[in-house]
Amino acid sequence: MKRDQLLHYLKIHPHQAFVSELQSYAQKLGLLAVSFGELVYHLLVVLYFSNLQPIDKLHLEYRHQSSGGLIGTREVEFEETQLSVKLRGYLGFWRGRGSPMEWILRI
Repeated sequence: MKRDQLLHYLKIHPHQAFVSELQSYAQKLGLLAVSFGELVYHLLVVLYFSNLQPIDKLHLEYRHQSSGGLIGTREVEFEETQLSVKLRGYLGFWRGRGSPMEWILRI
């Protein structure tokens, strides 16, 4: 993915400067980024030059919203299209679309 594609997808204004606290935090991390666009650029450079193995499995954790306690885990094969469909479905439940029983039967 290229920087412009990511910024367009996220619908973020890449040239808007970070607030001073965020700029200070980025500098503490060793990043000379004063905007989100610059931060994305640094991230993509690091990813480009790193030796990451291809992702074939994801480990999902379900946590309680208030306590942060672990509800359950699931390991799934990573297929981008299928994962997007499933995540949209899971988010539908949390946004109030569908009954809990309907989602339990889908899972």
